[in-house]
Amino acid sequence: MSTTQALKPAKELAAANGVRFPNESAGYRRARDALLAEEIELRRHIERVAQQRRELPPGGVLPKDYELVGEDGPVKFSQLFGRHASLAVYSYMFGPQRKQPCPMCTSLLSAWDGEAEDVMQRVALAVVARSPIERLLAFKKERGWRRLLLYSDMSGDYTRDYVSADDADVPAFNVFTRQDGSLRHFWSGEMGMATGTPLSPPLTLNTRMKKTFQGSCHCSAVRFEADIDLGASTYRCNCSICTRHRFWLATVAPQDFRMLAGQPELTSYRFNTGKNQHLFCRHCGVRPFGMGSMPDGQAFYAVNIGCLENATPDELAAAPITYVDGKHDKWSEAPAITSYL
Repeated sequence: MSTTQALKPAKELAAANGVRFPNESAGYRRARDALLAEEIELRRHIERVAQQRRELPPGGVLPKDYELVGEDGPVKFSQLFGRHASLAVYSYMFGPQRKQPCPMCTSLLSAWDGEAEDVMQRVALAVVARSPIERLLAFKKERGWRRLLLYSDMSGDYTRDYVSADDADVPAFNVFTRQDGSLRHFWSGEMGMATGTPLSPPLTLNTRMKKTFQGSCHCSAVRFEADIDLGASTYRCNCSICTRHRFWLATVAPQDFRMLAGQPELTSYRFNTGKNQHLFCRHCGVRPFGMGSMPDGQAFYAVNIGCLENATPDELAAAPITYVDGKHDKWSEAPAITSYL
């Protein structure tokens, strides 16, 4: 978007929208038009950010032509570009220490598999993980993925340079370019805990003293483990689903959660905006954990504290509780009445 382009005020465009629905009140229309003006401003801002991203100067030259392992054997990083000048690489949380890959990464990649053929008309797309290629291909077959191209970074050189210097099992998304025979880094998703907004709700990811807890549903078909500091904070919410389940949760960063067994035994439920995923055992009905994201896009797991098998009564009794007014989307405030939660 040109910065010199004259744009009509968003409020003017919203007022001229003309959309009306049966039986809506004048108050609703005023509020909806005000929201529409904000939505127009948001779209314009997104377009400005996209333009700014496109105009980034060239990034650093790759330190080396990394060697990965693909379905047909060893492959150089430069070969991943194929006929394209741009390469997008998603780093999948499926390290050798995991018995099962990250469910959130898996859900994302399942959607990408359906779009990959169209995406790869414009750019090269690769999925890289630290597990051996045999594990990756076996899981690809199990999930029914047909279009995604998976690669193993067995040496960890690429992962340490562009994902985590500590070789942590974390997700990442990087874009690289090839021009005049030179391979360069172009962009990486850098939003994280250090870049969180002050307007974020009090649901924060625990990073203090952590203990590894084993958890399960009631019938033990679903089992997981998570690194949690119960002394940091736990949460109770008054939204419709948490109230019905009396859900007591701890927030956990994706790298601190590991699925041990039973991923196929989980059934998913979404409501309202559909942003958060509530997972239940299809056999016993227990909700062991869920997945969601903060307003700044930071992903987290919501672990059911009642499902932690090795949490002692003393630990549970000492865990501080933060009450949030999810019923009214006031995540930084406590409900007026909390005793029933």
